[in-house]
Amino acid sequence: MIMTGANLSGEGEPEEDISGGLLTVDIGNSNIKLLCYKDGKVVWRDTIPTPEINYEIAAGFLKSSQAIKVAVSSVVKPVDTFFDEGMREAGAEGVLFIRPGEVEIMPHDLLTPETTGADRLLASYAAKMLKPKEPVIVIQAGTALVVNAVDIDGVFRGGFILPGPEMWLDSLTSAAQLPYYPYQDIAWGTRSAGRQTSEAILGGAGVGLRGALREAVRILAMSLGGAPVLVFTGGWSQSLCEFLPGENRPDLVNLGIFLYAKNNGFI
Repeated sequence: MIMTGANLSGEGEPEEDISGGLLTVDIGNSNIKLLCYKDGKVVWRDTIPTPEINYEIAAGFLKSSQAIKVAVSSVVKPVDTFFDEGMREAGAEGVLFIRPGEVEIMPHDLLTPETTGADRLLASYAAKMLKPKEPVIVIQAGTALVVNAVDIDGVFRGGFILPGPEMWLDSLTSAAQLPYYPYQDIAWGTRSAGRQTSEAILGGAGVGLRGALREAVRILAMSLGGAPVLVFTGGWSQSLCEFLPGENRPDLVNLGIFLYAKNNGFI
């Protein structure tokens, strides 16, 4: 899908010439999200399930976006080669992989930064750039539910990694041999006991994920010593925004990739 002239807040005038931008690639466990930035605006975007990527498709993304450089965050290393060798062979002038073990994305007090997902740090980096005067809690609603803390000085303090809704429901099916229900049917707002198996499972997932998130946010807020801003991102983040106050930024990781590349002289 082509999107022209959308700035960082999702507003802007249509722009005819999209060539010459930076293609940002967020490689997640389930999907690969691609946004092309030019002059600080999103001028092109696309998404593909991670298992479907290959050299030809990766090269096609470079051609369609008309980008000249590529910056990548990845949590699926076997896929990296498609955007490293593939993009270079397709004509990219440069390909930047943002890896916590090789570069410092932002200040932190992590014990093992090399094992920390780049997406966690880049989402937190972007959120802090958006909220420079406040402590921030970043909630990534993807395959896993990841809750990260950034203090008022911009130091990444770590966080919690919890199972996401699909993992939650899959585990009940595989471990307890209960019926499987799609995570889209989770009863997030349930306030009563389930009176049949489907209601009990889907209501239980809603109660469990809500409760786990609230407790994670409470603990991190206490550690930050102030009233943090909550910033949500990820494929099912809107479901969480409905019961916790915060700002939803679906493209937060890609924005972090763009800002890191810009602030470190890659573009």
